[in-house]
Amino acid sequence: MKRLTLPLYIAFTALTGLVLAALWLGPGPLAQWRQWQAPAPQAPNFDDARASALRANPAAAAQDPLVLERPLFYPSRRPQAPASAASSATPAPPPPAAIEQVKLQGIVAGPLLTGVMLLEDGKNRFVRTGETVGDWTLRAVQGRDAVFERDGQQRRIELSLLPAAAPTDSPSAAASGNRPRTAPRPSGAKP
Repeated sequence: MKRLTLPLYIAFTALTGLVLAALWLGPGPLAQWRQWQAPAPQAPNFDDARASALRANPAAAAQDPLVLERPLFYPSRRPQAPASAASSATPAPPPPAAIEQVKLQGIVAGPLLTGVMLLEDGKNRFVRTGETVGDWTLRAVQGRDAVFERDGQQRRIELSLLPAAAPTDSPSAAASGNRPRTAPRPSGAKP
C-alpha cells in the first residue's frame, strides 16, 4: 500500500497542475476574468456624513438654556454669530504684505553687486537693488539693514543673526572636554 501512495500522489499533483494550467491559459468565457476592468463609477453618498453632523439637542436646550448661551469651547463664552452677520458687520483683515513675511539672512554690498539674501515662503532668494519683493522695491542696503520702498513708504528689515555660540574658553566647556577646533596649518606656515 505504501508503494502505491507516492506514485498516486505525484499523479494527482500533476493532473491538478494540468487542469489549472488549462483553465488559466485556455480560451473561452472562463478567460475573461484574467483581464481587469474598472468598476462602474458611483455617485457619492453623503447620507452618513449628514447623519453624523452634531446638532443641538432641543430637549437639552429647553432643560438648560445656559449651555447654549455660554458655550464651553468658545473663548468669549458667547455663541458665534452666523456667517452672514459676521461678514456684513466686520470686514476681513487684509492679508499681510509680502515684505512682512520675509526674513533677511544675508547682505552683499560691493562695487559691482549689492543685494540681500531673503527667506521668503521657506525658500532662499537673492534680491538685487532695484528688484521687488511683492510690491516692495529694494532701494538700499545700509549697514545691517535693507531698505524697501512702496508708494513713498519705507520699511527697514534688520539682518537676523543666529543665536550667539557659547564661549568655548569657559570653565564648564573646558571641563566637558569641548575645545574649539582649528583648521590644520599648511606646511611652512608660521604660528
